[in-house]
Amino acid sequence: MTRHGSLAYYLAAWVCGCLFMSSFVWTRAVIVRSPDVADLGAAFSFLIFNFYGLMLGAPTALLAGFLLRRVAGLARYQRSWQWMLLGSALSTALIAAFWFLDGINMTGRPMASRVVSFFGSGPWIVVNSGWWLAIPAGAATAWVLFRVQRAFALRPDGAEDVNV
Repeated sequence: MTRHGSLAYYLAAWVCGCLFMSSFVWTRAVIVRSPDVADLGAAFSFLIFNFYGLMLGAPTALLAGFLLRRVAGLARYQRSWQWMLLGSALSTALIAAFWFLDGINMTGRPMASRVVSFFGSGPWIVVNSGWWLAIPAGAATAWVLFRVQRAFALRPDGAEDVNV
């Protein structure tokens, strides 16, 4: 599990991805003056958004981290801006895909409905706040994941990391 920093990588994908996304959703709600956020107070509502963001965004963030690592490895991306562009595209596509799946009617299939709801509840909140919030959150998360990947990557003896 910890080979090549996998534990650190996926923990960063979960925590940073969810915190970045929920922070963008919270900021959007504060700017729009959402009544739910205004009633709670700024600091408390920020903590609530981040707490629920960690729970509801975990499946999407972990899948995005997995796909980002695999696609960037296959494409041999060596620069942070490449990871950031890929991260933006992947997070937006996953948010849209899970939101679409959550909207499909699953009547008559209770187990399938629960699984789809588990994966789709976080993206549903993001799409209703603004689908475009996935773009900067995905880029910020991809930058952190690039740094984690580079920190744990195997390098030949004496080689320095110049691709910062």
